[in-house]
Amino acid sequence: GVQTCALPILQLFRASPGRWTFLVVAYWLLIAIVNRIDYLGSMIVTICLPGFSASFMVVCEEIQHGRPVRPAILFAGFQRNPRTMVLLGVIYLVSVMAVLGISALADGGVLMNWLLLNKPPEESVIVEGKLSGSLLLAAVAATPMLMAFWFAPVLAAFEGMSAAKSLFYSFFACWRNWRALAVY
Repeated sequence: GVQTCALPILQLFRASPGRWTFLVVAYWLLIAIVNRIDYLGSMIVTICLPGFSASFMVVCEEIQHGRPVRPAILFAGFQRNPRTMVLLGVIYLVSVMAVLGISALADGGVLMNWLLLNKPPEESVIVEGKLSGSLLLAAVAATPMLMAFWFAPVLAAFEGMSAAKSLFYSFFACWRNWRALAVY
């Protein structure tokens, strides 16, 4: 089984707060810079999310074992099962687009335009409740997708699972722990 991050995250942070802070800020800056690329930036960021998720688990593992954490570790998740990480990212992008497509059924694409094209909704859409309905529909549609992706990057990186297998096991791990998921 996955043995990484056995210590509570707060304990891992306390072991190396400066490094954690540096890595998180570096990650945010990198994401902000890439997001500045029109249209492609947000797609690139979305595709890279599983790799970065695995990278932060590698950070946990390194700190837990007392090994030094260098800035390059921010990309360590991409070195473990890299094809699967990219495939998970592409599947995640397609899934997000599908959820936004489903939300368009409630608001005619207002939420999708807001998130993808940075076109804020008109006040009438907010007042009429169409945006609220769209957000609710998107949340319901996104829940199973997020369950599938919750543990998938870690399973792919640390257990060498394929994209399909990691998504399957992640979904059912969340399903079996539905009470904790509901609280979260």
